[in-house]
Amino acid sequence: MNKIDKENVDLKKTVQEIKNLLSKRAILLNSDNPDELTELVAESDDALIEKYLSTGKLSSEEIQSGLRKAVASVKVFPYHLWFSG
Repeated sequence: MNKIDKENVDLKKTVQEIKNLLSKRAILLNSDNPDELTELVAESDDALIEKYLSTGKLSSEEIQSGLRKAVASVKVFPYHLWFSG
């Protein structure tokens, strides 16, 4: 997504519209909320969700690997916001 830094753009509203129109499993990768990414990745894999539920966290390696698998299996839809500079 680009031009997100234009005047009068409501970032939270835009992110919510993406989820509402495209998929609840869409995830903003350059977000300030890493917990949402961790939860979505964990939910996409039985072993990861078990670990996440028992420990409350995943390692960065588990998140990266899980994200790759989740994207490949069409369980998570990552996107970035691009700011003009």
